[in-house]
Amino acid sequence: WAIFCRPYLLIFNDEKDLVMRGAINLHDAKVDYNKDQHMVSHSPNSFSICTAHKGYWLLASNEKEMHDWVYAMRLHLPDSTSRT
Repeated sequence: WAIFCRPYLLIFNDEKDLVMRGAINLHDAKVDYNKDQHMVSHSPNSFSICTAHKGYWLLASNEKEMHDWVYAMRLHLPDSTSRT
C-alpha cells in the first residue's frame, strides 16, 4: 500500500498500517509503463520506478489505477523525458 507525498512514494503494509515501511525518493526517478513489462511479468497492471540506486516493480489493482499512479508521479518529476 502506498501514498504519494511529493517527491516520495511512502510504503505501508496496508491502508490501516500506521508505520511507514519504506520510502522511494522520486526526485530523480524514472516511472515507466509499457506493454513489454506486462509480457515479462505476466502482470497486466504493473509499472516500474527506477532510481539511481534501485529498481521497483509495482502492481496496481486495475488498469485505471495503474495509469492514475503513473500519471500522478510523472507529473511531478523534474525530468520531462520521464513524462513520455
